[in-house]
Amino acid sequence: MLNPHNVHHYARALGRRAKAGRVDAALLARDLARERVGLHPWQPPTPA
Repeated sequence: MLNPHNVHHYARALGRRAKAGRVDAALLARDLARERVGLHPWQPPTPA
């Protein structure tokens, strides 16, 4: 999960202010590709 507050500030740093589905999707993709390369899919813990 991404913190919406952090994504908002990332968008502002890039000079993006528009609110549109495609723009938001592209922004999230850029953020994930460039800034959060260490993220991995969450997996539930294995039962003991």
